[in-house]
Amino acid sequence: MRVFILQNGLTTKATHFYNESRTWLDCCAREGIPCRILAHRTASQEVIDDLDATACFPAAPDATFYVDTKGTKGRPQAPLETAFAETCHRAMGAEMRPGDIVIVPYARAPEIGGLARWLDRLEPQHRPFVVATMHRPEEEWEVDESRTKVHGNRDEISEAAQRMVSLATNGWLLLATNEPLAEIMSTALKLKVSVTAPFFSYALQERWLGEHGEATWPTFKDQTFDIGMLGQFRAEKGGTVAIEGLALALQARPGLEVLYHVRDQDTGRLLNAQMSRVKGTGRVNLLVGETSTEEFQMAVGACRLVLLPYNPARYRARISGPLVEAAAWGRPVVVPDDTWMADMVKAGNVAGRVFEAFDPDNIAAAIIVALDAREQLDTRAQSLAPAWRQERSIERALDLILDHVRGFRNAA
Repeated sequence: MRVFILQNGLTTKATHFYNESRTWLDCCAREGIPCRILAHRTASQEVIDDLDATACFPAAPDATFYVDTKGTKGRPQAPLETAFAETCHRAMGAEMRPGDIVIVPYARAPEIGGLARWLDRLEPQHRPFVVATMHRPEEEWEVDESRTKVHGNRDEISEAAQRMVSLATNGWLLLATNEPLAEIMSTALKLKVSVTAPFFSYALQERWLGEHGEATWPTFKDQTFDIGMLGQFRAEKGGTVAIEGLALALQARPGLEVLYHVRDQDTGRLLNAQMSRVKGTGRVNLLVGETSTEEFQMAVGACRLVLLPYNPARYRARISGPLVEAAAWGRPVVVPDDTWMADMVKAGNVAGRVFEAFDPDNIAAAIIVALDAREQLDTRAQSLAPAWRQERSIERALDLILDHVRGFRNAA
């Protein structure tokens, strides 16, 4: 048995793809399973050397959209499938064995269709067990308020998945990263979709908290913060609504230190201009641009409260990386209702507060309630963190995959 991780978004160390790939290698090594990483063709030499990776894929999972002259969003499905399949064939096709496992951690319609095209080029007895993981609904879909179905064109991904059914003769597994997404995709594709643990590693948190204790806050740039809004500012992560809600909270609770993550200096200047009129005596500290995984994790750990004021229409069926990191550190969160994030709080897996309506007043009210209950929330969050790190990790995801592989082979 060998494991191949098709990490077509991996380019530099300053992304979650790198840390995740490093952990896949470590987990497979502990299981005594050889593992190989296939990265984007622009992967840095540092990444290639460190992971012994092969740089080959021409398109990343999130870089496959176009907008036509009429403003219609879409994806050139057939060319992307062909490119993905050709890359797989060149990188792996000649050496596949039926005992091998191929894992695509970020699979969307082009990746699933590309896998099918590649398998079609292999003799049935040489096809590997294939795992495709979906992290969110397609960009052009709308998830209804029941979080059980989507509105939008599902033809391409449905057709690609059906081809996989007939071509994955040595088994395949379709995964989603949370229960709502699994239910939506099961209905949309008319296939079984299993739920996986999120693909996160908590080695840094385990090491740091083991040395300093669960009740200790690390510093980020020699500072701790009352509130953190991390993961880069953009419209689906709250936009102006989030800024206005935060501003109202700062007015009500003067003197707060806030760490706000923005994409670039221009966005930072825009944010400062919006906040300067209303922030009172608080201070907004900017984290600008891409960060390394370690830097981002330490930034989350340095925040007493993590604010995730996302638009629920975009997060009804997807996980939040900053929430996962906050829960691993034992940090309370403020999140929108009607999302997986709220599910985690309501189920008692994460400590925090949920705001019901996506507007500044409700966001501010939830922040204030959380700040006023900070000691109790801190204690609760810290007590939940060890179980979160143990149960929601790449290690657990690999266990699930290996169980499915063994079950398929025992039944065959």
